[in-house]
Amino acid sequence: MGGETAVHPAQKRETLRQLETYAYQIAYYLLRDEDKAVAAVTSALIDVYLDDAFFRRSPADMRRSLKRTVLKHSLRALHREAQRGRAPQPSS
Repeated sequence: MGGETAVHPAQKRETLRQLETYAYQIAYYLLRDEDKAVAAVTSALIDVYLDDAFFRRSPADMRRSLKRTVLKHSLRALHREAQRGRAPQPSS
């Protein structure tokens, strides 16, 4: 298992707090909806929190990785929205 120690939860929380606004800006830019952006960022931050390797990266690599994760969750939200929009509409 590489012999690396786990990253302390307090360190993870502090790092993610510093990146939270950046993540929200990305999600909101794509989704243009506060609730959807918050949901996408929350899911992305949970994914990142569970990945100890994320916290061993350089700050620039953390931002790149977080951006990819937020984009993934934001695009999933857009896809779900599009799927709902394609549902057959009842005829009047």
